[in-house]
Amino acid sequence: MEKNPSVNWNDYFFKIKSVCPWSWRAWNEGQIEIAKWQKEIRPLGQLEARVYTSRSKPRLVKKQAKRLQTQYPEYELLVSARSYGPNGTPISVVIQQDRAKLQYLRDKLALKYQHP
Repeated sequence: MEKNPSVNWNDYFFKIKSVCPWSWRAWNEGQIEIAKWQKEIRPLGQLEARVYTSRSKPRLVKKQAKRLQTQYPEYELLVSARSYGPNGTPISVVIQQDRAKLQYLRDKLALKYQHP
């Protein structure tokens, strides 16, 4: 696991829990790994997500992730950076999540807001 001293990941996951509540839980349970971006995707295994950090510009990271997305349809590769707004990550990252699990959580959240 990469340790980037300039990023307080605990603060970041706490900050975004209103828009991504399961990430805060997963972070606290050790189910999110922070790793250096190597332009390849590794199996998640039992992890909920892997956050690949990069020193590249967000545009380049997005281009690389888009290319890899076609090779790994079982994962959803999300790109984030400070320039992505108030919920953006402090540095450029690719967030790898299981596509089926993520869709299940999105559907569950949508149902919650449909039924008062």
